[in-house]
Amino acid sequence: GGVPFLGATLNLLAGPVAMAAGAGLIGAAVYELRGSLSPWVVPATSTSLKTNGVFELVRHPIYTGLLLLCFGLGVVTNSAGRLI
Repeated sequence: GGVPFLGATLNLLAGPVAMAAGAGLIGAAVYELRGSLSPWVVPATSTSLKTNGVFELVRHPIYTGLLLLCFGLGVVTNSAGRLI
């Protein structure tokens, strides 16, 4: 099904803008974390809590960026199911 609450112009702009914002947020977070980024649950001992840059605006910018990317994909593909 389509996305009924978005008009054609908003549909054309909202999806790509959300996807670009999500990708930018993820990129900025990864850049700020540099060597501190780890797939493990327990952080390395040499790392510290980040409270500046994008982490000052959003506590979990990588997850927020992924949500924005997924929202944008749902809008671009005109799929209400992907927005849920």
